[in-house]
Amino acid sequence: MKPEIIDLVGKVEKKFDYKTIDLSNIEDNAILIYLLYYEITDFQVVFSKLSKLLKKGTERQSLVNEYVFSYKALRKTIIKQRRSVAKDETVVLVNETIKNNDILLNHSTYHKEESLTKNIKRIILRALEIQLTKTNEKIYLFEKHPHVFKNEIINHLDENCRLRWEKEILIYKDVYISHVGHHRFGIHSNSQTSFETINAIINIFSYLNCHPVYILTNNSIYNQKLSNIYSEFDILDMLQLRNKRFFGKGLNESIQIEPTIFRLNKKYHHTILPDCSHERIFDLYQSSLKQIEPLPRCVFLYRILEYGISFHYQKQYKNATNMPITAIDYYAQQALNFNFIPVYFIDNGFSSNFHEGTFNKARKIAMCNLTSILKKEAKKIIHEWSSDSYLGNKTIGEILYKTGRNRVAHGANGQYNSKYDYSKNYLHINNVNILLELIARYIIEILYPDLAGHIEKNKKLYIFNSYQKKDFIDEGVIEDVH
Repeated sequence: MKPEIIDLVGKVEKKFDYKTIDLSNIEDNAILIYLLYYEITDFQVVFSKLSKLLKKGTERQSLVNEYVFSYKALRKTIIKQRRSVAKDETVVLVNETIKNNDILLNHSTYHKEESLTKNIKRIILRALEIQLTKTNEKIYLFEKHPHVFKNEIINHLDENCRLRWEKEILIYKDVYISHVGHHRFGIHSNSQTSFETINAIINIFSYLNCHPVYILTNNSIYNQKLSNIYSEFDILDMLQLRNKRFFGKGLNESIQIEPTIFRLNKKYHHTILPDCSHERIFDLYQSSLKQIEPLPRCVFLYRILEYGISFHYQKQYKNATNMPITAIDYYAQQALNFNFIPVYFIDNGFSSNFHEGTFNKARKIAMCNLTSILKKEAKKIIHEWSSDSYLGNKTIGEILYKTGRNRVAHGANGQYNSKYDYSKNYLHINNVNILLELIARYIIEILYPDLAGHIEKNKKLYIFNSYQKKDFIDEGVIEDVH
């Protein structure tokens, strides 16, 4: 501990006046905002001193104890000030003109049956409670996860990488994703952080949100190219392509993926993901998300299945024969009965027809679970295959391997190579991909079982936190809750 910080904290504590809160210098038009966001600011001199030490070259790691000491002193001061205000031992000084401040008197936090002083103290107590929560979170992170402070290297992520809330922090090992300003997010790391760890948190986030995520390069032109390419990927295309009217009548449904809601620490705004021993499988999955069309994506999804066979199936069934077909049959059966981490999307209920130029409301808005719908579609696909003259006598493993993966990955199949005829081969590979998507997700989630416990699954929670919540209320899907 640096003596200068100990001395400075001591001086601030000794000088602090618990008996008086002087608001007399606050202008009337600013008093409400000041009260709502009231904070004890006396310790800013301490944190400014610590910032100066950092700028002079002091290593961040060596100042962790100083920050913890300072925040604990601030916490003690907040608690004592809060107790003094609650017991009416603190006098609040205000201008006489505040008694006629309509902005304050008509605000929802102001209770007209109470005196002006009591209202002001109640609002201050609420603000102190918020500051106390923030301070406790700082102390918790410094003590339990000091790398959140130590990490000073920021890699900016593309605009599609968004946590649900701007104050949220997603932590994995010694890196974390958080808001870096202007509605953008970045990865925070340090000089000892491995590339594999940075890659892992990006890929896990990508998996949960079903969209490519990447670190911005120093070349803005290339960044724009990547953005143009990856913004075109939409995992919901798998469902759109199943609709026979999609190409024939130019039909398109208005649907969109919702961002994942992480289970945050009960008191604070962060999630700590457990260590994963199969980080590479998330790298394989994100690679599949960067394939816009079904044919190349089939190959990349199959790589995840190969990983599962090597690192899971063959360890369980060491004497398995007729590989990989038996493994595919096994995984398909398991995936169809698995309880996946939900991937929610909003079906706005609109259908557009490009040929006719129509845009119609066909059904109520709905929050749908992609994995549940994919399982239903997969069962329909298997039934369709069972009645096909060529595929009917083949197992799922044979179909996915021989008529899916092989026809896409190899060029020596002659006329049997997969083609871009949208009504036949293209649709068949999309059907194959629906099974492969479920298998891939099954393998990933059984190899990283602890992930599920950190994701919120309640559909209503996604509805109430959606920016389209009002549409759900207006259409009678949910009741308005005040």
